[in-house]
Amino acid sequence: MFPAPPPVPMIPAPMMVGRLQFVSVGKENIATELERIRELLPRYRYVAIDTEYPGTIHGTPAGAALTPAARYYALVKANVDEIPILQLGLTLCDEEGNLPIVMDSDGGPLQLAWEFHFSDFDIARHPHSMESV
Repeated sequence: MFPAPPPVPMIPAPMMVGRLQFVSVGKENIATELERIRELLPRYRYVAIDTEYPGTIHGTPAGAALTPAARYYALVKANVDEIPILQLGLTLCDEEGNLPIVMDSDGGPLQLAWEFHFSDFDIARHPHSMESV
């Protein structure tokens, strides 16, 4: 269909400290979690983002004038521009790849990552791929 993106160079994974806790963020706790993220950013300056969309609705664009990379970009852009986002994942880390650590209620370490949920998706109104929903 379209060429795969170039491989990402492998780097050593940081050592896991404690359990990984995904913080679910919605309208009830967004202010609190955004403040926590703001406080962590001076130490954890690197941000990884992952997004979830309800499938793809556009196929690979035609055009011999497009390079494989440009064709892939056009495909992703066309879908992202038209389809609403369902979820955004956010992970912070420091220069060594270490995630923020907080203590749980028992005093054990938890590494943090966040999942922001968007609740306005309506299968009857919004474009989507039936295979993905």
